[in-house]
Amino acid sequence: HALRPSRKLGFGLLSAKGVERLNVLVEAGYFSGSVLFTVGTVFFFPLAMLEDFAMGCRFYEVGSLIFMLLTFYTELDGHQARKRSDELRVVTKRELLEQLFYCVGSFVFLVGTFLFDPPIVDVIAAIFGVEEGHVEDVAAVLFMIGSFMFSLGSYVNGLSIFEAPRMFRKHLITVTTCYQFGGLFFVAGTMGYVHSFQVNQTQKWAATWFYLVGCFFYVGGTGLALIRTVASNQVSWERKQRRRDAKRCRKEMALASTLGNASLPAPQPGVDVLLEEVMREIDIDESDCTPCDDRVSPAEFHEAQGRFTQQL
Repeated sequence: HALRPSRKLGFGLLSAKGVERLNVLVEAGYFSGSVLFTVGTVFFFPLAMLEDFAMGCRFYEVGSLIFMLLTFYTELDGHQARKRSDELRVVTKRELLEQLFYCVGSFVFLVGTFLFDPPIVDVIAAIFGVEEGHVEDVAAVLFMIGSFMFSLGSYVNGLSIFEAPRMFRKHLITVTTCYQFGGLFFVAGTMGYVHSFQVNQTQKWAATWFYLVGCFFYVGGTGLALIRTVASNQVSWERKQRRRDAKRCRKEMALASTLGNASLPAPQPGVDVLLEEVMREIDIDESDCTPCDDRVSPAEFHEAQGRFTQQL
C-alpha cells in the first residue's frame, strides 16, 4: 500500500522524528514479508532436490503474520486518528476502507496459509473426519479471497494518489500497480493447487511461477514504498534545515545592523554583561554566525562587535 505523506502514525503520541522512523519501520516490515513470500515460493517448485511444501508454508505463515499485524495496526491507528479534532485528523473514510481490505485480506490469507500446511491439514482432517483434499480446497479458496482483497485494497489506494505531492504520484502509481498485479497473480497461481481440479506437474509448475511473479510484484511494490518513505523523510529534513538556515541568516543580518548602527555617548561599566544581553535577546551565538551572503561575514561580525564594545 502507499500511505499519504501527511499521514502520521503513532496514535498522535510520537514526535515528528518518531513518526518518520515508525513509517520507515512499517514499510520495512511489508518489504520483509514480501521477501519471505518469495523465499517460500522457491520451495514450492516440484524439483526433487528443492521441493519442501511444508517449509514453504512456514515462510508464508511468517510473512502473512507480519502483513496482518501491520495492516491491523494501520487500520487501528486510522480509526484513532478519525476521532481526533486537531490537525492529526487527516484520515479519510476511503483510507479506512482501503486499510480494511488489506487487514481482512491479510487475515483470510493467513488462515488459508495455515490450512495449506501439511501437519495442520492432517490434524483438521482427523478432527472433522474429512479428506485432506477438502481441507486444501478450503485453504485455496481462502488464499484466493485474501489475495483478491489485497488487489481490491490497492485499487482503492490508487484513488487517493491525487492527494499526494506531484513529485511522488508516478511513484505511487507504480506501487499500487505492483500490489494489484501481485494479488491477481496469487489468485491465478492458487488455481494450480486446488485439489478438486486434480492438477498435474505441469500445472503445478505454472502455478508456482505465477506465485513467483506475484512475489516479485510485491517485493517491487513494497521496496518502492520503502524508498519513497525514506525519500519523503529526507526531503522533509532538508526543508527544515533550509528554514533553520534562513532564520539564522536573518538573525545574523539583524545583529550586524544592530551593531553597525549602535552609538552611545561614553563607555559604561559592565560591557560584557550588556553585550551578552544583546546576544541573548536575539537568540544567537557567535558560533552560529556563518556567512549567509556576501554582506555579512565572520570578519565583519567581529569588527562590528569591536566597534560596539568601544562605544559602550
